Amino acid sequence: MKEKKLGYFSAISFLSKYIGRHKRNFIMFYFGWFFDTLLGIVMPILFGVMIDEIVYHQNLSAFLRISLIFVIMSVFSCLLYFLIYAQHQYLMSMYCFDIQRDIFRQMEKCSAEYLMDAKSGDIITLIQQYARECMHFVIRNMIHLFNGVLEIILLTVYIFIISPWIGLLMLAAVPVSVVVSAKFGKKIRGYSNERSEKYSGYVSYVYEIFTAIRDIRLLGTKSKVNRKIVAKNKELFQVNIKSGVSTITAQNIIDGTNLVIQLAIFALAAWLVGSSHMTIGLLTVVLAFFTKLTWRVSGVSGSYLDSQNRVGYIQRIHDFMHAPTEEYWKGTHELNVSHGKIELKDIAFAYKTGGDVIKDFNLQIEAGERFALCGKSGCGKTTLGYMMIGFFKAQVGEIIIDEQKLSDCSLRSVRKNIGMVSQDVLLFAGSIKENLLLGKPGASDDEIRSALERARYLGICRVLARRV
Repeated sequence: MKEKKLGYFSAISFLSKYIGRHKRNFIMFYFGWFFDTLLGIVMPILFGVMIDEIVYHQNLSAFLRISLIFVIMSVFSCLLYFLIYAQHQYLMSMYCFDIQRDIFRQMEKCSAEYLMDAKSGDIITLIQQYARECMHFVIRNMIHLFNGVLEIILLTVYIFIISPWIGLLMLAAVPVSVVVSAKFGKKIRGYSNERSEKYSGYVSYVYEIFTAIRDIRLLGTKSKVNRKIVAKNKELFQVNIKSGVSTITAQNIIDGTNLVIQLAIFALAAWLVGSSHMTIGLLTVVLAFFTKLTWRVSGVSGSYLDSQNRVGYIQRIHDFMHAPTEEYWKGTHELNVSHGKIELKDIAFAYKTGGDVIKDFNLQIEAGERFALCGKSGCGKTTLGYMMIGFFKAQVGEIIIDEQKLSDCSLRSVRKNIGMVSQDVLLFAGSIKENLLLGKPGASDDEIRSALERARYLGICRVLARRV
């Protein structure tokens, strides 16, 4: 299946189902920032009116009334921030948890063949880091970006009302910002995808080192491992530098344009005040608004460039959520093992990345018979075992148990009736009983004791310090 490449709006579409689960909280969070944006526009205007009332009209009572409104709005702004960050803390926990839980559920469903090729570091990074980046994307690259564009429009309209010439000068900064952001955005997204690929490989390698540290010491390969760690870090640094240079270059072009326009506005505003075409209060508003406008234009362009990095992270989650799963297994019948006769007829299997592992393989094992399958590494012994428990499906041929085709049976019943002891055994932290209960959460103590007896392990448990 061809992978879908996400852009800004398709990334929003992908995240919309998670946003919808916490719609009320996101609406409250958004309106908190919306009112904060409005306050940021109204308060400089009030300040300008206060100055004009004192300088030109000597109206102290009007000055005091406006000052009271100013104080009330400042207090309201403080309460608003409390509401905003209360919602932020809730969403940072619950919204991210929803994404992490879905990633984990997808991992449980993924086909064994896909998981064999997947990098463990990539999946760990998806759950621990990229899920949180989805929240940053919504806050910084959706909500703040939209409010930033809205504030630019409102500021520009008000300045046009004060002075069309100053408004035109301010507008000159916007197209430069848009063009530069579009030009560098695609490049930064490419660097983000490259960094994600290299970072997941790096984390996977570190994880493998942790699991094989005794073997590394035994083989005396510490120097070689260290050199490889350094090489992988260098690759990451190089990608980060390229991405950083692109971002800084774009920001410097935008900031340089804003500086030139700022000098022109200062000169024009000075002439307007000197010729009595503008009051000192309006000049204060214009300067405050221009500072906010340049900051907002720079912030919006920076937010867009930053969003390209996060689209790359969301792309990784999207690809994983659409990875092949065990749903390809269509069997629904219940497997009933009465004797244990096993037949493998004309079995063939090949991995996507290599040639045939098994071809035209036939085998019959009678009920109660003990059978050892031997062969060189890579000849397909483990693959056959995985096919017996439904991790892999024979591309040609059939596996038949007690006259029942394995492909016609549900995976749940197959794994309920067929056991497999892997070469690498995993025990979770906790007691033996807690580990056994993972297979059957409601098992009684007698059932656990019976399972240990059949596995010839009960005697060992009796001498352990913690017993079962």
